[in-house]
Amino acid sequence: MPNAFKDGKNVEERLARYFDNEYLRQVPKRKVSDFLVRGLARIKDSMTAGCAALDVGCGCGSDAIFMARTGIFSSVEGVDLSRVGIDSAKKNAESVSGCDMNFKVGNFINADLRADYSLIFVNNVIEYIPASDKKAFVEKMMASTKPGGINMISFATSLPNNFVDELLDYRQMIADKLPLRLFPNSDKRKATPLQFEQELLEMYRNSGWSVIMSERHEGERNFVSVQLETIIVQRPLTENLKALRG
Repeated sequence: MPNAFKDGKNVEERLARYFDNEYLRQVPKRKVSDFLVRGLARIKDSMTAGCAALDVGCGCGSDAIFMARTGIFSSVEGVDLSRVGIDSAKKNAESVSGCDMNFKVGNFINADLRADYSLIFVNNVIEYIPASDKKAFVEKMMASTKPGGINMISFATSLPNNFVDELLDYRQMIADKLPLRLFPNSDKRKATPLQFEQELLEMYRNSGWSVIMSERHEGERNFVSVQLETIIVQRPLTENLKALRG
């Protein structure tokens, strides 16, 4: 296992620098996630007016701002490792009215956040988290969601070996843009299943959550073709809290 993954803090700092660079070179207002648009259309009737939403790994805030403008939520928050992304999100959110918006720099697992979100949205985040922290990440999502609330998550279920390490190392060597294909086509670099991601949906089921949607399809992560999964799950209105802590 690469040295970077033996030190979660090292990975966090390197990812923060990586995404700082990405957001500096990108147009601040990025495209809204298709998954978020489709997902909100599917669950909007189950949302109570005036509820709160959270975008984990919010970047420049395009998805969080979209949520704020739907009129469903009275409060939308975002958290991200990248200070550049958060600064951009705050600036982009200045035009939003009728919804309280708050953006924080930090690691979601340790962030001081409320525990009654009706919606937590996570897109392209879990596969970048060190293996030792992934269970705690999902448990924090569960604990931060109010009874009857929803988690919407999109993640890669497979990635090339050492994907995050090699992505970060490569980014340090270039000044403008990523190559068309980050990894050459070889047996060594073929995508391999990610064990935790393959079992993530079962973690929710075992905690009594209902599965509203689960879909797998081909997609990309930093110009690499991978298998993606999108899930929408709902916390039960009543539950065995012991199972959640389990």
